[in-house]
Amino acid sequence: MTFGPDLSLCPACGYFSLRVIESRKSKLARRRRHQCDKCAHRTTTHEVDDAFFQQAKENARIVEKMKGLLSSNEELPQVFSRCQECSHNIMNSCSFGFPEFDTEEAFDCNHFKA
Repeated sequence: MTFGPDLSLCPACGYFSLRVIESRKSKLARRRRHQCDKCAHRTTTHEVDDAFFQQAKENARIVEKMKGLLSSNEELPQVFSRCQECSHNIMNSCSFGFPEFDTEEAFDCNHFKA
């Protein structure tokens, strides 16, 4: 089973003589530079371990799902601030001095106390 391009086939000229000219290991991947013996075209591949690859696939799936949610025409639910109910509400301002008091950004305040 093949998961990528045939690395012996040059993507520029189609000649079967692509060889590795440099290989370097980093924290996350092995970088390999290939060069064609016929046309001198160079290409680079990055080889990663399976766990990293599976996590990247899952991340890409989540990003695509989020794009779908953000681009849908459905109206997002309204988010209301709970500042008026908070015990840190002192004369309609936050006792911590947060400028987000009673705005949409304050909906998930970790200092909220009923």
